[in-house]
Amino acid sequence: MEKDVEYYIDLVRKDWHNIEDIPEEILIAYPEISMEAVKLNWWALEFVSQEVQIAHPEISMKAVKEAGLALEYVPEEVKIAHLEICMEAVKRNGFALEYVPKEVQMAHPEISMKAVQEDGYALQYVPEEIKMKYPEICIEAVQDNVYTLQYVPKEVQITHPEICMEAVKLNWWALQYVSQEVQMAHPEICVEAVKQDGSVLKYVPEEVLIAHPEICIEAMKNNIESYKLLSPEV
Repeated sequence: MEKDVEYYIDLVRKDWHNIEDIPEEILIAYPEISMEAVKLNWWALEFVSQEVQIAHPEISMKAVKEAGLALEYVPEEVKIAHLEICMEAVKRNGFALEYVPKEVQMAHPEISMKAVQEDGYALQYVPEEIKMKYPEICIEAVQDNVYTLQYVPKEVQITHPEICMEAVKLNWWALQYVSQEVQMAHPEICVEAVKQDGSVLKYVPEEVLIAHPEICIEAMKNNIESYKLLSPEV
């Protein structure tokens, strides 16, 4: 006897893993089976074919609404044609930006911005070209988490030293990610850091300390033991 659609829906309701055993032609003919499986567990999207997702992007959307990282299983074609799916994914989980195509991010930097607003560490998945063109994305990430300064390109740090200053003001530890060129050109960033903790002197290159001895003075004001971190040359 031929099985009807309700049979397959009941099958995935019993265990969403059963979608793996349902013939592809059935899933194509009855997309509601895939939707039911995804409603039960977003992981089921891994077993929903590209053909079904292209024809029924609402299934992909349902999955990413449950978990942003489900974007990994959304076909590139669907991501490009339905930007709202990418945006929804990064709203749920900034790390979903890893699965947003570069061309989508380049054309729609607001998706990258939304991702770092959700989690600053998503900055690591933003293409360098976007960071250069839209430094405000870097600023947003650093404000969320100062340690994301490590993902800010040297070129961006040089042209926008205020990003480095913002990070150091929030946490002196961020100085370790400030490039030597920026420290040399903007010693006030180093001064800001050592005022908070003199031991951060270890992250200031010798050349910078020689050129700007005021950094050493401020460090020792905070912690007299900081002089032990200095080389004889300084």
